[in-house]
Amino acid sequence: MELRPLLVQMATHYCGSGYEAEDVVHDALVRAAEFPRLDRNRMRPFLVAVVRRLCVDRFRRRSVARQLGEHPRLLPCDVEDPAELVSDRAEARWLLRRCGPMSNRERRILLSLASGQGHREIARELGITTRASESAASRARCRARRRVRRVS
Repeated sequence: MELRPLLVQMATHYCGSGYEAEDVVHDALVRAAEFPRLDRNRMRPFLVAVVRRLCVDRFRRRSVARQLGEHPRLLPCDVEDPAELVSDRAEARWLLRRCGPMSNRERRILLSLASGQGHREIARELGITTRASESAASRARCRARRRVRRVS
């Protein structure tokens, strides 16, 4: 009886996909070929054991990768560009000096921007969306531009 189809069937059962099973069987056969003193009478049990171990190793790697990929400490954090924060801070200070009357929310957003917070943080604090925070800052900019044009 030919051994390769049996190994592929076993690897497919443990690994799932056909391509992955083929890779496992190929790796097992390469290991058998490189094993210096492999007894030909023990070839079948050797290959069966190697295929099982390779399947278990692949399962463990996938499981660890999935766990690491979902771990909150290992996820990339939402870091805003420092240049954006500096420019937002300077612009907010300018707007506070130039703007006339504004809503409490716009004032809080501009003060938060002036203190160095980003729109995501501000939105989280105020319970609004990031887009709403950006829109409020944009409205204040437009109001400041209109005032500057009138003064000029």
